[in-house]
Amino acid sequence: MTQTAPFPPDSGHAAIERLAQSRGIGTAGQTLEQILANLLTSMLLPGTNAPLAPGSPAVGTSGRAAREDHVHPLPTPAQLGALSKSGDSITGNLWVSSGTTSYALHLGVGNDTNTSLRKAHDGSFGAAAFAGVATINGPVLHGFAGGALGTKQGASETITLRWGVNTIGFLGAAPIARPTITGSRGGNAALASLITQQAALGLVIDGTTP
Repeated sequence: MTQTAPFPPDSGHAAIERLAQSRGIGTAGQTLEQILANLLTSMLLPGTNAPLAPGSPAVGTSGRAAREDHVHPLPTPAQLGALSKSGDSITGNLWVSSGTTSYALHLGVGNDTNTSLRKAHDGSFGAAAFAGVATINGPVLHGFAGGALGTKQGASETITLRWGVNTIGFLGAAPIARPTITGSRGGNAALASLITQQAALGLVIDGTTP
C-alpha cells in the first residue's frame, strides 16, 4: 500500500514533508511522489504578479521564483520623502549642492541667532540673524570683509552700494571710512541742518564750527 502524509517523524519522507509545509504546500493525504511534484513546481514556477513597489521590509510568503528581467516600479516622490504639498516640512538643515561640498548652499532654520542662508561650511557671509546685535530683530546681509548691493543683467554688473569693515561707498565709489566735515558753517542755518542730519544718520562726522 502506498504511504501518504503525515509520515513518521524520523523518516526521510518526513523531512521532505516539512520542507513542503514551509512553502505552504499542503501535504495531508499526499504520497511522496505528489509532495515532490508540488515542491518542484513551486520552486521552478516563475512568478506571474508584477513586482511590488518600495515599502516596509518583509520576508515575504510567496514560493514563486522571480524572473531575471523583472522590473520594480519607480518610487513616487512621497515614498522618497519629497515635499509635495502645503504643510509638508523639513526637519533639520537643508543643503543644496552642485557636487562640490565647499560650494553647497546651506539653509539653516532655528531661532533668532542661527537662522541663515549661506554658503556651506562658512558662516562668515550670507543672510542671517546676528546673535551679537540685540537691537536688530530681523535678517542681516553680511560678509566676511565687505559686501555690495547692485544689479546684474547678463554680463553687465552695476554696484550701487558697497561696504567694508566700517566703510561704505555709494553709486560705484570705493568704500571709505565715515568722513569728517570740517570748516566754518558761516552762520548758514541750512548748511548746519544738513550736516547735523547727515551726522545723525551716521554718514558723516560733524567737525564744523558755527
